Amino acid sequence: MAKVTCVKTDREGYWAVGDIVEIQDDDVELSGPGYEGYSVYNIKGFDKFELAAIFNAKMPEIKEEKGATYWKHTDNKWYELAKMPKYKMTLCGLTKDDFTNLVSAITPASAKETILDKAQEKIHLDSNNMVEASELNK
Repeated sequence: MAKVTCVKTDREGYWAVGDIVEIQDDDVELSGPGYEGYSVYNIKGFDKFELAAIFNAKMPEIKEEKGATYWKHTDNKWYELAKMPKYKMTLCGLTKDDFTNLVSAITPASAKETILDKAQEKIHLDSNNMVEASELNK
């Protein structure tokens, strides 16, 4: 089992509800006053490395060229990376039912993978990162 810690309250410009802060194994205690602003989800059937691999696979290709940083969108175009988000992944697109099914011991792993597929990388969610790098897209 793995534990995923997500932001519970927005701080505009820094983080948003659902942003993934950390992934830990189930033997790590994630409670106490330091976790009051976070939701911790115990996801059975995956260890932290499996979850990290699922999330990392969603990250876009990034490259540096001529002193600037660029990222490749799913449309296969390059965009300038104006600002890397503090937390690179979010579960903001998941519903309450999705979270219930993720932590359930009876939900099959395949169904959990479908739910986890809704996770999003956050680079494309920042409009400042949506300036096309036309010189790279020729």
